[in-house]
Amino acid sequence: MPGRILIRLTPLDAGATFWRATRSTPAARGAIRTADVLVAAERDAGYAAWRWARAARRAGRDLPTVYGYPAARAAVERRAR
Repeated sequence: MPGRILIRLTPLDAGATFWRATRSTPAARGAIRTADVLVAAERDAGYAAWRWARAARRAGRDLPTVYGYPAARAAVERRAR
């Protein structure tokens, strides 16, 4: 665990790089802020999705966040009901 945390702080970590990219791109920030469901389609997106979900909760917003397309489909179907 400590090693993973240290790597997360370096530019070598793909998940942290993905998070910084979504945070620094206005189009990505806007899309995430208006999303009904946030989907992490692959491993590196998981960290960014987790960070965005936490930010949404702190702002008082429910943002269902899932990993993978099957989970995304189920989340969208639940929201549609």
